[in-house]
Amino acid sequence: MTAITPDKRQRAKALFDAVLQQPPANRASFLAAVCAEDDLRAQVEELLINHEQADSFLRKPFAGTC
Repeated sequence: MTAITPDKRQRAKALFDAVLQQPPANRASFLAAVCAEDDLRAQVEELLINHEQADSFLRKPFAGTC
């Protein structure tokens, strides 16, 4: 696995922000169209998965007792 350089990390963050501006149904095709680098696209896809998981976690009501 190749180490992620600071430049690639910054580019991934910029792409991630741009992808989030797209409707969820268009995100994958948008990312494929704007990013030809497989490793960069994979990093952005991972960020998107983590973002979606965090978002769904935060939306679930807490069922525990205090």
